[in-house]
Amino acid sequence: MIKLFKDKLNSFTDLEDRIFFMILSISVVVNILTIIFTALENIGIFSLLTSIFSLVFILILLYLSLVLDQMKACRLIFVYFLNCLILPVAFITSGGVDSGIPLYLLGGLFLIVPILREPSRTIAFSISFLVDCIVIGISYFFMKDADNRFSFAEDIYPELSSWGRIVDVLSSFAFMTIFVCGCTIVILMAYRMEREKGRALVEKMSYLAIRDELTDLYDRHYFFTRIEKMNKADLFKSDSFYLALIDIDNFKQINDKYGNLFGDMALKKIAEQLNKTMDEYSGEIVARYSGDEFIYLINAVSLDVAATRIERIRRTVEDISLEAHPDLKITISGGVTACSDSDDMTTLLASADKALCIAKKNGRNRVVTEKDYS
Repeated sequence: MIKLFKDKLNSFTDLEDRIFFMILSISVVVNILTIIFTALENIGIFSLLTSIFSLVFILILLYLSLVLDQMKACRLIFVYFLNCLILPVAFITSGGVDSGIPLYLLGGLFLIVPILREPSRTIAFSISFLVDCIVIGISYFFMKDADNRFSFAEDIYPELSSWGRIVDVLSSFAFMTIFVCGCTIVILMAYRMEREKGRALVEKMSYLAIRDELTDLYDRHYFFTRIEKMNKADLFKSDSFYLALIDIDNFKQINDKYGNLFGDMALKKIAEQLNKTMDEYSGEIVARYSGDEFIYLINAVSLDVAATRIERIRRTVEDISLEAHPDLKITISGGVTACSDSDDMTTLLASADKALCIAKKNGRNRVVTEKDYS
C-alpha cells in the first residue's frame, strides 16, 4: 500500500498536484476521525451528516483526480467547495464560535496557498476569507445567550455542556494540529522531491552538455576546452602528455554493408575500451573527435609507453566480437605524438594526424608514432 502511494506520488509532474494528492489523503484520515468524535460527542445529526458528506466529497475528488486525471479542476473545486460550503455549514451546525470549528476554517484557508497558483490563489483566498467572516457574523444569532437567536437554532445543533465544549475544542485542536503539521510535512517533502528532481535534471543536463550522445565519451568541444586550460599550465612544455588520434578502419564500408545501427554498436564498443583505459585523475581525457575518429590525451613517461597503451587498445578492439556479425573483425589505426614537440594545438594535431595517415597507408590496424616518420 505504501509503495503504491509513493509510486502514485512520484508520477505527478506538478508540485501542486503532488501536494494536493497528499492533502486529500490526509483529509480522508482527518474526516474519519472527525466523524467518529462527532458521533461520540453527540453534537447533532446535522454536524455528523456534514462530516460524512465531506468525506464522500473528498473520496469523489480522489477518484476524479487519479482515475479520470482531472487534477487541475479538482484542486479548484476542492478549495471552493471546502471553504464556501462544507466548512461554513459545519461551522453553523457544530455550534459556531462556541465549538472547535473555527480551527477548521483556518485549516481551509491554509490549504489554498500550496495547491493553487496565481491569480486563482488570491481570488480563492479572498472569497473564502469573506465567506468565513460572514458565517462568523451569522453564528452570533446561534450563540447561547443572544437575544436575536433564531428559533430553529436548537433544531440544528444541541447545546453542549461546558465539558462538552472543552472536549469539542480540544479534539478539533488535536485534529487540526495533525492536519496542519501533516500538510506542512508533505509540502516540505514535495518541495524537497522537486528540488532533488531539479538538481538531478541540472546534473544530467550538465553531463550531457559535455558528452557525445552516442558513445558517452567527452565531445570534442569539451576536449579542446580542457586542453586549452592545461595549455595555460604549460601543457606543451610537459614531457608527461602525449596525443593520440585513433580511427576505425574502413568504417564507411562497414556502415554501407551492415547498416548504421551496427556501425553505432561498433563505435560504442570501441568507446567502452577507450573509456576503461583513461585515467582522468592524472589529467587524461578521451573524446569522440569526429564520426569514426577518437582523440586521446595520454599521461605517460615516454612516447613509447603512450604508443604501447594505444597498441593494447588496438589488440583489444581486434578481439571484439559483435553478436550481429561475430565473424567480422573491426580494427583501428592510431597516430601518437608528444605534446612537448609542438608549440600549439594546431601543430600538435597535424603531427598526430600525420602519424595516423602513415598507419593507414601502411596497411591499417597498427599504431604509428612521430618517431616512425621523423
